[in-house]
Amino acid sequence: MSIAKEGIMQPKESVHHRADSIKPGYVRVSHVLKKYTSFAYIDPEVLDAKAYLGDCVHAAITDDCQGEFPMLTDKKQVGYYLSFDKWKEKMCPTFYQMEQRYYDDELKLTGEVDAIIRPMRSKDLVLIDYKCSAQANHDYFSRQATLYYHLLQVNGVQVVPYFLWIQLDKNGKLPKVHKYYLTDKMLAECIQDVKNYWKEHKQLDCNSQSN
Repeated sequence: MSIAKEGIMQPKESVHHRADSIKPGYVRVSHVLKKYTSFAYIDPEVLDAKAYLGDCVHAAITDDCQGEFPMLTDKKQVGYYLSFDKWKEKMCPTFYQMEQRYYDDELKLTGEVDAIIRPMRSKDLVLIDYKCSAQANHDYFSRQATLYYHLLQVNGVQVVPYFLWIQLDKNGKLPKVHKYYLTDKMLAECIQDVKNYWKEHKQLDCNSQSN
């Protein structure tokens, strides 16, 4: 079953699109929220391999949604892609936008949104994200969703105040779909996380210059 597409579909990029350059002086959402992950205790080579896997899966999903043949190079990539394909076949979403980077010039924050969809038989525009994580980090996922929502709002993109984070299955089974709702409390905490990041960053710069 093909996916209906509307809105501005982004041009296909290389498999390393998620390592793209950003405007100088901005911080990525992932860097702000790093303290909510356990990545510090994982071998950097393992992290690099996981990041590459995620890039390949995202690139395959983008190819699929643009009507092109997904390029996959190993069994793990195929499993995650087939998991997406099962979700797509079940949900029949309309893809409104894919892989678009947004900026907040006031907070100096940036993030790349995986996709905005319109669910079948719905007028809602919904922010979604694909994950290849073995375990769901709900604290991180919900905060990431909230900051992406904030970036969309700042840029005049209206989506409903709930988000679908799709945890793909490595064996190609239907993914787990985690639904998060926007709350004023979470939004305030996330904005404060960004401000705290810049406060700490400024302090580190001051300490570096004084040494």
